[in-house]
Amino acid sequence: MATYKRGGVWWFEFVFRGQRIRESTYSRIKDVAGRIERERRRNLELGTAGLQRRKEPLLFSVAAREFIEINKVHWSRHTLAIREACLRYLKPQFGTMLLSDITGDDVSRYQARRKKPGMNRRTGGSLAASTINLEVRTLREILRKHRLWGNIQPDVRMLRERTDVGRALGDDEQSRLVAA
Repeated sequence: MATYKRGGVWWFEFVFRGQRIRESTYSRIKDVAGRIERERRRNLELGTAGLQRRKEPLLFSVAAREFIEINKVHWSRHTLAIREACLRYLKPQFGTMLLSDITGDDVSRYQARRKKPGMNRRTGGSLAASTINLEVRTLREILRKHRLWGNIQPDVRMLRERTDVGRALGDDEQSRLVAA
């Protein structure tokens, strides 16, 4: 347990299950800061982080690995590849966060970052809303499994997807079309 003053406000820092927790207490009173730190640690130890009683808090990266392991027997190879691709982009943003600490604002920041120009490696433009929504749906499935999605769901808005675009033709479809 370490409290320290920074900018006139008390902060605390401790390590919980290998994850460094460093947060502001937003208080200028040291005794209040100590109580806030103890309450935060107690909530983590209870597995709640202010939400509900759970067995134990999990890092997103651990929960994602379990999600893949549990569901890969039910998915086709194609679905497994899509989910693993989604997690490759979700893990840098959420991998070191506890599941119970993920908020709707975190998801909105993720969507905004992925929507920036240059994120599409092929074209150099921005990613399609459907791609970003697929990644958020993967995040949603993981949080739902741990009964945490309902807490942030009202704060998350999916991006509007285009419906006026067609689909790409496969090689065999192109050759049949040319032959016709």
